[in-house]
Amino acid sequence: MDRNYLAVMSKIFTIMAVYVFLYWLWRAAILSPSTAANDFGSLLFIPHGGRVLSALLFGWLGVVGSFFGSLLAPYIILGTKDPTSLYDAGESFVGASSPMIALLILRWTGLLSHIFRPQQLLKQLNIKLLILIIFLSSGVNSFLVNLITAVNGETSFRSPITILNFFIGDIAGALLVISVSLIVILGFKRYKK
Repeated sequence: MDRNYLAVMSKIFTIMAVYVFLYWLWRAAILSPSTAANDFGSLLFIPHGGRVLSALLFGWLGVVGSFFGSLLAPYIILGTKDPTSLYDAGESFVGASSPMIALLILRWTGLLSHIFRPQQLLKQLNIKLLILIIFLSSGVNSFLVNLITAVNGETSFRSPITILNFFIGDIAGALLVISVSLIVILGFKRYKK
């Protein structure tokens, strides 16, 4: 097999595994029957941080890994036996691609130029752009996922409060995961010196 193919597949598999871990962590630490009933469990959605971080570090490979992780996490963690519907796949795709949509919006506005080369993107990135990416991706995800849920007929279009819960939860989850990742990386850099 081609080494490049193996490298790409290993990145996708790693991103998928990290997403499944973050989903498990969210289910175990945050979501409970009382918080799930009124969407309060969505006020800290940890997997969104994995989505944003993987899109920043790996570009479209991050989207693919997050997409498959989002599709498989309920089966792996919850043991769900129901087949994935087209709407579930749509929600997974929107969630996984929301950081790249945010990057595309920032490129369109001229704030970013190297969104398809992760190394160049990271050189251009600063804290203000990172916060903007987190806010944009959270807004895209919370609005479109709730729109897909309404089209599916699961519920009527959710109230603005629920969309706000999802928006805040995606932001909080992304800030938590990225902050912890930076602390770990900086700790390893100091330890190496």
